[in-house]
Amino acid sequence: MAVNGRNPLSYLGVNTETPVLVVTNSRDPGTRDNKFNIGTIWVNRPDEKIWLLSDLSEGIATWFQMGGSDAGAINFVTDSGTAVVDGQTINILGDASPASTEGHHDIVEQMFENGLDGQLVISGGSEPTWATVSSSDNTVVITGGANTLDLTLAPGLTQVNADSGFAQPSGGDLNMLGDSNVISTSGSSNNVTTTLDNGTNGQLLIGGGSAATYATLTSTGGTVTITNGANTINLEVPAPVPTSFVTDSGTATPSAGVLNVEGLGNDVNTSSTGDEYLYVGLGNYEGIVSFTPSLTFGTTTPTGLTYATRFGYYARAGNALYMNLYIQLSSKGSGGAGYVNVVGPNIPFYNVTTFNLRLSNITVTSGTNGFNCFGVGSGLALRITEPAAGGNTYLNWSELTNSSVIHMSGVLI
Repeated sequence: MAVNGRNPLSYLGVNTETPVLVVTNSRDPGTRDNKFNIGTIWVNRPDEKIWLLSDLSEGIATWFQMGGSDAGAINFVTDSGTAVVDGQTINILGDASPASTEGHHDIVEQMFENGLDGQLVISGGSEPTWATVSSSDNTVVITGGANTLDLTLAPGLTQVNADSGFAQPSGGDLNMLGDSNVISTSGSSNNVTTTLDNGTNGQLLIGGGSAATYATLTSTGGTVTITNGANTINLEVPAPVPTSFVTDSGTATPSAGVLNVEGLGNDVNTSSTGDEYLYVGLGNYEGIVSFTPSLTFGTTTPTGLTYATRFGYYARAGNALYMNLYIQLSSKGSGGAGYVNVVGPNIPFYNVTTFNLRLSNITVTSGTNGFNCFGVGSGLALRITEPAAGGNTYLNWSELTNSSVIHMSGVLI
């Protein structure tokens, strides 16, 4: 076999049956230059490089550069330290986790090892490594998938119901506040503490205003002495309260703090307006009251009876009626008949006790000897009696004149 560029008669070494093939070309050999025997030398003349075929496994040619200006690096400078070729070998390795390398023929492939679904490469330990993201307080729900990682805020409070209305978190916050009056709140870690604010010595939490508030117990009338202390209230009555009441007849004792003060019949009455005052007065008492007296007749009411003047007054205390009345006619009328009734005020029936009578311009032949008092409807009437043979009779219409005067005054019971 001839050797290109050389004398075929040149010496090829001792016992050389087949000389080493030397191939010249204007390029470097590649993995597909596999038609040669192992040991073939490839010369790239333009670049002055020499290559040696060292392997044909699986039909893939492996050429090793033996000479030339870039026959191969001796030192490999890295970010941390320098790697030196050892016997034409340089190891290109990963750090085992998560980086690794893989060589194929004349290719070194740097690889990044795969983690589990949703894992991330997290640094901070001795070296970065695949790790799973976690939520120690379970406030974030983490869902990992193939090359995906989903983070979701964990379900928490969505609504807090209260005695009045409800509250909902806003932006992850829920305010738990006091009423700014007697209740306050404080927070620490995951605890909320509700506190009843403290008042001054002896104050009480009293309602009824716009909101319950601390207030001091008072005694408007000064009947109770109030002494306040830390968480204490002392109440004292300055003077002793009577427990029994001695009367002219017997002793009265309050029952459940109540003493009844009552009047006796119609003679005495008691009253109060709900304050500290008790009023005692005479029963059935009336001041001076005016009324207009009139005349009625037992048989026939006369026609044309008129009065020149008439008036009446009375005052009452208990069952005693003090009365004064005056009647003067201007005409007795005509056609009347029967006894004369002097009608007084519209009050219940009374009996005559002490009474004065004055009559004028009346034709009474036998005089008068008294009065008789009786009821007319719900009112009072007086009937004037006259002495007569066999008994008394009464003043009647026929004995009146056109100017008769009847004047009565006295006490009725």
